[in-house]
Amino acid sequence: MQLCQGHCPIRNVAEHFPEFCEAELGVLSEYLGVDVRRLSTLAGGAHVCTTHIPTSALARPLIGEPGTDPRQGGSR
Repeated sequence: MQLCQGHCPIRNVAEHFPEFCEAELGVLSEYLGVDVRRLSTLAGGAHVCTTHIPTSALARPLIGEPGTDPRQGGSR
């Protein structure tokens, strides 16, 4: 999946301090539990900020969730 953001309230600051974009990416990655990748940024001159989010990893059942043990024949 690609998340595209066409407006950035901190674009001018992020042009000089790309750490803000990196921190946002880290929060998304931690929250979703997947390795998200930035493909483009408004601060870097692109027309949108584009972030790749691998959905196959999000669709996997979480280890230890009830009904996800394949030995028990359960599914989510």
